[in-house]
Amino acid sequence: MDGEHIIAYIDYLKQECGLSLSLHLLHRTGHSLGERLLPYNLHENPYCLYLKLQPEMWHACVRRQSRVLSACKDGAICGTCHAGVRELVYPIKAQDEAVGFISVSGYADENGAVYRARMAEKYGFPRAELDALYARLSDERPDQKRVDTLIYPLCAMLTLALESEEDAGQEQTFSVRLMHYLRLNHTRRLTMEEICAEFHCSPSYVSHRFKEQTGMTVHRYLTRLRVENAARLLRASRLNVTEIALATGFESSNYFSHVFRAQMGLSPKEYRAAAKEETE
Repeated sequence: MDGEHIIAYIDYLKQECGLSLSLHLLHRTGHSLGERLLPYNLHENPYCLYLKLQPEMWHACVRRQSRVLSACKDGAICGTCHAGVRELVYPIKAQDEAVGFISVSGYADENGAVYRARMAEKYGFPRAELDALYARLSDERPDQKRVDTLIYPLCAMLTLALESEEDAGQEQTFSVRLMHYLRLNHTRRLTMEEICAEFHCSPSYVSHRFKEQTGMTVHRYLTRLRVENAARLLRASRLNVTEIALATGFESSNYFSHVFRAQMGLSPKEYRAAAKEETE
């Protein structure tokens, strides 16, 4: 099973079936498949995107991914995340081990006001802003039987692809492990010191090995991840340029606009306008 078929099916589920889904591969993320699926690693609803502008909140979401994986390892679950968004979660398996999960989310919880009050108090978000964004979530609960029918084939496709990579003997090199770490953390500000502490390596070792194995610097790879993520948000979300800059790990909107134009040939606003024209 190749990445093209998987991506085509994911796009079908999102565009034709109206599912707001995200994929989270936490283990055994091979270079090829992990790279192809990176654009689907983020919840796209405005409420979640807004919350993750706050670095502490982003860290909290990332930390909880391992708990979600543990909770769904034996089968699909339906629940509410710590921010108050209802979701259906399906395990992704390889060799009978849960290595990630698919989240179908974007649904309001009947106790949403309690969650929003907690988010406002703990992280300092303006309550009125949270209420307005939460109101844009769907009040209609998903038909789990319908979602099961649509998602289980994707789970099977991912399992086949992951096991094929493993059977091919794909080595979990230093660069692959570092890429996985960067994919999980690229939407926040990362320093070389933090990366070195995570991998117990010196800056020179990280820089040399990563470039040797990938042909690019860590900074260039991070920038590419952030620009690709920003382009997707410009196409799919209503966030303004400053919000997207912060949500994708850039320190300022001006720097983001400069880097985006250099890589994409258009400013963020021009890119959004062009994408909108294509869909009309």
